Amino acid sequence: MIASLVVSWWLTHFTPLQDILDRVFLRIEADWLHTALGCWKCMSFWTAWIYSGSFITACTTSLIAVCLNKLIYNS
Repeated sequence: MIASLVVSWWLTHFTPLQDILDRVFLRIEADWLHTALGCWKCMSFWTAWIYSGSFITACTTSLIAVCLNKLIYNS
């Protein structure tokens, strides 16, 4: 789970990657996909599910990301 959290955080917070995604999704106008790829909680769910293959592990990882997000940004 920790690896999925770290990878998902990196994917959503790495500025050069997010700049590329901003440019790509500006052209194709897929706001819902752009939002999902920029959301740490969503990305942690999908990376955990792809990495582990377990729906329960993916849900748990996403819940941990929600809790960490609350601790980091709303304290």
